Amino acid sequence: MLAGVYIAKKKDNSTYYRSSLTYRNKHISLGSFPTELQAHKAYLCALALLESDIAVDEAIQNTQLLSFDKVVMLINFRDNCMYIPTPISGITTFIFQLQFTCIKTISAIILKPDESSNLILMTYSITAAIKY
Repeated sequence: MLAGVYIAKKKDNSTYYRSSLTYRNKHISLGSFPTELQAHKAYLCALALLESDIAVDEAIQNTQLLSFDKVVMLINFRDNCMYIPTPISGITTFIFQLQFTCIKTISAIILKPDESSNLILMTYSITAAIKY
C-alpha cells in the first residue's frame, strides 16, 4: 500500500481508498478516492502544501485532488496553528478571507501608581489590519 493510503470497504463490499496524514500531532483525513494512486497523490499534495509557504489562492488553483475546504484547512493549520477538522461553509469562507487580512492587536495592562501611591489600572490597545 502506498504512503498515506488505507483501504476501506463500502456497505456493498466494494473497495475504495482513504487518504490521511498526521501533522503537528493531528490526524487529518484527506478524503476518499476510487483508486490507490489518486489517494496517494492527494497525500503527496497535502504534504507539499504543509511543507511549503504557498499562498491560499495559488494552492487552490494548483490543487485539483483536494477539496477547497481541505486546502483552506491545511493552509490555515500550517500558518495559524488553528485546526478545524470539519469546517462548515461559513467558517471556511471566513478563514479564507482571513488569509488576506492579517489583524494584529497589541494590548498592555499596566498598574501605575498615582500621586497618592494608589495603583491605577491602565489599558492600552492598538489594532491594525493589513491587507495582502
